[in-house]
Amino acid sequence: MIATTDPELLMARMDNLADATRLRLLRLLERHELGVAELVDILQLPQSTVSRHLKVLGDQAWLGSRSRGTTNLYRMTPGALDPSARALWKLARREIEGWATSRQDELRLERHLSNGGRRAEEFFAGAAVQWDKLRRELYGDRYGIAALLALLP
Repeated sequence: MIATTDPELLMARMDNLADATRLRLLRLLERHELGVAELVDILQLPQSTVSRHLKVLGDQAWLGSRSRGTTNLYRMTPGALDPSARALWKLARREIEGWATSRQDELRLERHLSNGGRRAEEFFAGAAVQWDKLRRELYGDRYGIAALLALLP
């Protein structure tokens, strides 16, 4: 294990990991990239609680985020952590694997992942049936012609 020479940094890292919710978040985000709504569903916690803990973890570089449309996706990449933070995470992860909440989180994550694709397929299958009607209501009957004309030089 590589030791940090900054006691304040070590104490801050330990403080970050001294919360069960943050440990649960890191455990899930190490496995998958997830958004706030997904984490709320999996952890069974209020959105404000999840967002607050994600902010703390992000500010301390335990995880990263990226935007996809209007959603922020979060991910924890142990390889991106400095060696002392990575060592602390390995210790914490080993300890939380046996928690009942960790097993429940894993079951809800698996359910979410298996249902996610199905829900999207159902939505688009339903929307496809009504697409012509929706397009006509939103853009009018002449939208197709206007779109084609816009492509011409």
